[in-house]
Amino acid sequence: MSDSSPQILQNDAAYARGEVPFWTGARGQRVSVSGGTIHYVELGDPAAPPVMLMHKLGGWAADWRAVAERLAVDHRVLVVDAPGHGGSQLHKEITWAHPITASSAMVAEFLDALGIDRLHLMGASLGGVISTQLASEQPERVLTLALVGVSLTGRQSLELTLENDRAVRDMFTDDWTPLPFPVDPGLSGRELATATAQNASRAQVGRWARASERGFGLIGIEQRLEFITAPVLLLNGVSARYRKYEDTARRLLGNVRVETMEIAGMFPHQEDPDETELRWRSFTDDAA
Repeated sequence: MSDSSPQILQNDAAYARGEVPFWTGARGQRVSVSGGTIHYVELGDPAAPPVMLMHKLGGWAADWRAVAERLAVDHRVLVVDAPGHGGSQLHKEITWAHPITASSAMVAEFLDALGIDRLHLMGASLGGVISTQLASEQPERVLTLALVGVSLTGRQSLELTLENDRAVRDMFTDDWTPLPFPVDPGLSGRELATATAQNASRAQVGRWARASERGFGLIGIEQRLEFITAPVLLLNGVSARYRKYEDTARRLLGNVRVETMEIAGMFPHQEDPDETELRWRSFTDDAA
């Protein structure tokens, strides 16, 4: 899929109008930071306790729309596009690997620009890794950390990174632009909407998707867990492959709650936003 595909052109036109693709009625804003811009959606009372939500690898802000709208009843909600994703831009040529530390630094600068000193963090997949890196670097800033379908892998070698490249090669074009996932013709309702949006968001991130995944693998996150002081919620679907990191979390995190939800997929916040909200509220209430 080329950068001039109709879907990307539609997305770019929406962003130019201040709209957010696949999130009806949402208005986006941008903040300039070192190395690029951060695009985000803000909901709720600006004086309410802040919570930042970040999406999965190859995702965008709209992934969190259902949960964000629920939390905005009594929170200031910031739904952030990760660097290189959605409406957030990296002001550099595409690199083979984009380090997770660079993304964390950009998000920290974004929070500084908004004057937010203390907040709750909740992230899925890549967004959870960025949130974890930030929580380990600035523990005094984080009230709670919720990780939804997040890999807690350690640092990987270049050889393993190249091996992983070979394993996923058929999911990308020759220049490492993501190919769309097949959509089951039997899907309907929320499942169909989620699958359609996922292909749109993968098209939008383009070659930064694989670069971001390589950058995470080469640095890893397991070694940062010991520096986190905030209470942590680890939330997965019952059959999710990232459940293999539950023991790692229990071993390295001082204050962690590990929970599973009866869903088939990887991302509870998209499959069951109601239950995700309830789990998060119970966790943060107990942590207060």
